[in-house]
Amino acid sequence: MARTVIEYRIQDRTARGRLKVRNKPYWRALLEGHHLGYRRGARKGTWFARYFDPAIGDYVSSAIGEADDRLEADGRTIFNYKQAMDWALRWIELEQGGGPAAAANNPDLTVGQAVDTYIAWRDARRSSQLGRAVKSDAHYKLTSFVLEDGQLPQVRLAGFLAASRNCQEAGEHPTHRQRLQGSA
Repeated sequence: MARTVIEYRIQDRTARGRLKVRNKPYWRALLEGHHLGYRRGARKGTWFARYFDPAIGDYVSSAIGEADDRLEADGRTIFNYKQAMDWALRWIELEQGGGPAAAANNPDLTVGQAVDTYIAWRDARRSSQLGRAVKSDAHYKLTSFVLEDGQLPQVRLAGFLAASRNCQEAGEHPTHRQRLQGSA
């Protein structure tokens, strides 16, 4: 079982600047068993991600990129807190093979099922961040604009994406209704 992590304030530059230089990262929980870390070096800071793997009984971690302590964030190699958090969650999701990325590999997946999976993942992430059960903005927006649509939720995602790619290759900018007609 994972131990309780001491939460450090790593969200802003000034708080990170007050941390001591050390080889071990300062960790902050994102979800249960998922953490974002910041290691302050003598010249620059580095972001880390880790998750607890019950199969090995330990954490799996990886460096994400440089922190925006001295240079402005560019979203590719230098990250601010929000960008590092998003990259950490994406890396953990891909490492564990779960969430929306795993569901997308199912050829029979419909748009509605993909959206439901994504909404559940976003709701769980947001609830974990706030420490109470809440619905994310994705829940309200995607339910309103996608799930309540008459046709879109029943369309196979693979066909919808293929039709979208075909339109992009032809230089068109179709509406989702035109994509529906192309995936039928």
